[in-house]
Amino acid sequence: MSYFRKFVNFTAIASLLLLSLLIFDTAQAQSDPLAATYNRTVQLYQSGKHKQALPHALKLQKLARKKLGADHPNYAAVLNLVAAIHQALGQLDKVESLTKEALAIEEKRFGPNHPSVAKSLNNLANLYNIQGRYKDAEPLFRRALPILEKSLGATHPNVGTLLNNLGALYNAQGKYSESEPLLKRALAIKEKTLGPNHPDVVETLNNLANIYNIREQYRQSESLYLRSLAIQEKHFGRNNPKVARVIGNLASLNRKQGKFADAEKLYKRALKIQEQALGRHHPDIAELLNNLAVLYISLGRQEQAKDIFQRTLEIQEKTLGLRHPNVATSLNNLAGIFRSLGQNDTAERLYKRALSIQEKALGPDHLNVSATLNNLANVYNRQKRYSLAAPLYLRALEIQQKTLGGVHPDVALSLNNLGIVYANQGQPKSAEPLYLRALGIYEKIKGPMHPDVAITLNNIAALYFKDGRRARSKKLLERALSIDEQSLGPDHPSVAETAYNLAFLHSQEQQWAQALNYYKISTSIFARRGRSAQRAISDQKKEHGGSDFFTNKFPLHYHVAAAFNAVSEGGGAQLTELRAEAFEIGQLAQTTEAGAALSQMASRFAKGTDALANVVRERQELIAKWDHFDKQLISSFSEIENAVGRQKRTALRQKLKNLNAKITKIDQRLQADFPQFADLANPKPLKISDVQGLLKESEALVSYLVGQDNIYVWGLTKEAWSWNKIDLHPRDLERIIAKLRRGLDPTAFNKTVPGNRGLETETAQPAGEGLPFDVIASHKLYKSLFGPIESLVESKKHLILVLSGALTSIPFHVLISEKPKQRFPNYEGYRRAAWLVKRHAMTTLPSVSSLKSLRRISEFKKAPKPFIGFGDPIFKRANKVVAAAPGQSRNISRYFRGRLANLDELSAGLSPLPDTADELKQIAKTLGVPDSEIKLQGQATETRVKSSALDQYRIIHFATHGLVAGDFEGLAEPAIALTLPKIATDEDDGLLTASEVAQLKLNAEWVVLSACNTASGQKLGSEALSGLAKSFFFGGTKALLVSHWPVFSDAAVKLTTRTFKELKNNPNIGKTEALRRSMVALINDNSAAGNGHPSVWAPFVVVGEGGIN
Repeated sequence: MSYFRKFVNFTAIASLLLLSLLIFDTAQAQSDPLAATYNRTVQLYQSGKHKQALPHALKLQKLARKKLGADHPNYAAVLNLVAAIHQALGQLDKVESLTKEALAIEEKRFGPNHPSVAKSLNNLANLYNIQGRYKDAEPLFRRALPILEKSLGATHPNVGTLLNNLGALYNAQGKYSESEPLLKRALAIKEKTLGPNHPDVVETLNNLANIYNIREQYRQSESLYLRSLAIQEKHFGRNNPKVARVIGNLASLNRKQGKFADAEKLYKRALKIQEQALGRHHPDIAELLNNLAVLYISLGRQEQAKDIFQRTLEIQEKTLGLRHPNVATSLNNLAGIFRSLGQNDTAERLYKRALSIQEKALGPDHLNVSATLNNLANVYNRQKRYSLAAPLYLRALEIQQKTLGGVHPDVALSLNNLGIVYANQGQPKSAEPLYLRALGIYEKIKGPMHPDVAITLNNIAALYFKDGRRARSKKLLERALSIDEQSLGPDHPSVAETAYNLAFLHSQEQQWAQALNYYKISTSIFARRGRSAQRAISDQKKEHGGSDFFTNKFPLHYHVAAAFNAVSEGGGAQLTELRAEAFEIGQLAQTTEAGAALSQMASRFAKGTDALANVVRERQELIAKWDHFDKQLISSFSEIENAVGRQKRTALRQKLKNLNAKITKIDQRLQADFPQFADLANPKPLKISDVQGLLKESEALVSYLVGQDNIYVWGLTKEAWSWNKIDLHPRDLERIIAKLRRGLDPTAFNKTVPGNRGLETETAQPAGEGLPFDVIASHKLYKSLFGPIESLVESKKHLILVLSGALTSIPFHVLISEKPKQRFPNYEGYRRAAWLVKRHAMTTLPSVSSLKSLRRISEFKKAPKPFIGFGDPIFKRANKVVAAAPGQSRNISRYFRGRLANLDELSAGLSPLPDTADELKQIAKTLGVPDSEIKLQGQATETRVKSSALDQYRIIHFATHGLVAGDFEGLAEPAIALTLPKIATDEDDGLLTASEVAQLKLNAEWVVLSACNTASGQKLGSEALSGLAKSFFFGGTKALLVSHWPVFSDAAVKLTTRTFKELKNNPNIGKTEALRRSMVALINDNSAAGNGHPSVWAPFVVVGEGGIN
């Protein structure tokens, strides 16, 4: 996405207008309404109070026209003043006609070569510069310059101002070599005529410093900024807003150099000065806030950036009005944040509003309009709404070609974007010429070894691959890989991406050895860089027009597939090593699916003040610096090839290498000093021997990897292990599990089930006999999933399951190990079925690495108190309370707004849960716990949870609704619903999210979540992390009891109380076995006919350490 890093500072530009101010003495002003109004208007304008000045200016225009006449030169001066005020307010549509009218008056009265004409020409050119009409602006500046030189002298301050403005025009177009001599001449004029320390010198010093900043001539840039700062401090004092503006420039310089901590301090210092001098809601504060937010984006602190962008927007809307171009800038920036957080609908609305403002204020052909068009098209592209994306990309391309010319990097980027859309629409003939033209532009402007050339080669190769031209695709990829390795270094994420593309191509040709060579390059980089490698690849694609070659996920699944095929076709010791290596690759593949939630957690941890927070912040800054210098390295290839350029690239590569070493070192420190956080944020794969050493004699670990085309299973016991491919396609698995969930989840019962393929199914049970659970499909799924490993694990009492893809959406208890002999005519058949839970106790782990992190924790110091429970929260914000019937199913409501929950919609959507009070009281009675440990209704709040001494309790129970990550747009992590506050705040918005859970201090033997859908989302394939498990592990518990679908409350009471009773009577059997016994007891409970149905007894699973104590 494109973040607009700077606002069009209309106030600053207005100060460079050349106005012919009229002089009225005090006596005249007192007797003459025209003079009085003029003086008041000028006073307000010069003090920056443009909104207050406007009504006076409009009144002045009427008075002057009436008194002076429409052709009087003083009326022209008034028109220029009114135009300047409109310009300062961003009302650009009104400026042109006023300035042109003033120009016409002056040309008619004075002739074409008068200084007043030159001033109006300057003002009109300034307007065109703001509007991006550079071709219209330049000839006006060029015409005005000799007029002023001839009439006022070549060294007059107004000549210096005009030279400054012309230099700013060239800066805006990136023509720095043309801008620099003009700015130097302007500076010399002002220094000579006004003195080297005059405040008017500062604007030109800043413009020159900006050029050096862009050219990465940081010493020269810093020297000029510091000189500007000294001038401003001398004239206006240390706490003047003009001083703050220069400090802000110094902050941006530090940010550009990767000195993020120094940049943050300077931004905050400048912000403090402006807030004290101007108040918290002055429009000049917005630019500083914007740049501070961009810094936070670089540091991965998206939530802080979003808060600042929202504050910026509020300030501008209040002070500048809803249609100001700077409001559009803030809308664009805010939309970019929402887009990065996955809230595409919100981003779309913001981009559309920004586009509407820009088109009206700047004109339909402004470059800012093209940037917003690209941003909006990127949203549609991500959503696969290609028919909406294509015309936006096309229009952006037309604007860029008109403004920048046909051979420009931005044009090449738009060509790539449009080509990607056409390729995704199945229009290769439309995409290919766009890609080839983009390639030609990049090669001409940036050279044949530029990384952007490699990205475009990847795009073309993908097109050729899909079109059947694989030999040509391979050659392009080999060239792209060579460019990436030589330009960026062998450990760069772009090398990983291109190597993967080559590996996939060889896999399709069944050339397994070649494929594995490239996969190893790709995977080794990913393993070292982790999620930051994915982010780097994603960011580079967004900024440089890269497409996904064959998949939109990082492709470790295909590495596993290639390894399996190579093992299946070969033999020998080398392949034995490959089998073991594939187990570790499979674990890496499973860790790539939970990035958004983990990023949210890391961001929250970085806000703390303890030792861990310091390390997390340090790591974030190192990653941000790596990204920063990586972008510098890429941009360096656009510069002239010479010894200086080569030396610069060598230095940048060394910086990246050093940063990689520091990141590795800090990761090692996290593993050693904060192992639980390391497993939460960046889990490392375990070797087979590591896992076998952790397993007990009665245990087996079963890990499934669901890829795009294949499913693999690893079975490990203390004595042996195996790796097999499941004879079932992932699409068929999704269909089967969707069908089975219809027989388990009341909320899914009426949903359409996609057609089944690959397994026979029996006619569903009649609705009168309960939900239609397909017992034949359940058995066949068991045979598919356990057939390859049945002999290995059948004697093991305890199965530890690591699941991925659609398998996270169903508890394995409901698999039937023996084929039913007939249809079940009634519930009795369900009781007699060979449910897997009758044979095995089963625990779910979020990842294989969790086994190590859980089992290496030193024994808990037993908490003194047995139990605390939270339930029956208040969701209704009005007095009217709707009662829920006993046994009522807990339905999910999917409501979220921005960072905080939308309380009104949660209140309307969440059903009350009065029966959870009885559930908690019965459990408390079983454990001999007083009612005071049960927090209900007004006590079941997020504030109470966070303020309670939870580390004093062995068991913590939440009996309430659960919301699931990915279940609705915008919620990147799961949450537990508690009593809604009157006002949503950071501390309490009614939703206890996973990142907040991870910051709780716990010492619990286990946490119970008898809430709906806390184990897996209703979307098939939601990652295991959706169950909040790792967050609670980090907080300080070993195991959770969580549910897979809306729990019938009476069943929840029976299951949980019986589980606790079993543990109380037999403390050494472990939590998983206690739950298994509770389930079997409920199956055999004849007090209700439906108890044998799996929708009643099977919703809960144990996540974490549930083995024998």
